[in-house]
Order: sequence, then C-alpha cells, then structure tokens
Amino acid sequence: KALQMMRQNSITQLIVVNEQGQYRGFVHLHDLIREGLI
Repeated sequence: KALQMMRQNSITQLIVVNEQGQYRGFVHLHDLIREGLI
C-alpha cells in the first residue's frame, strides 16, 4: 500500500501514523528497495 501511495502521488517518502494519528516514523522509497519490495 505504501508503494502504491508513493506512485500515485509522485513522492518518495511517507509519514507513518498509528490509528490515533500519532507519529510513528516514516518510510522512504529506499527502505522498500532495500527490503526487496520493489
């Protein structure tokens, strides 16, 4: 889902929040590449 959002919005990173909207970190495109998800 993160990759899909990045592609749709032409962005390379996303802020990650929990169900309450609290900041939990971020995911960068390079993280997905490093994990072999792309």
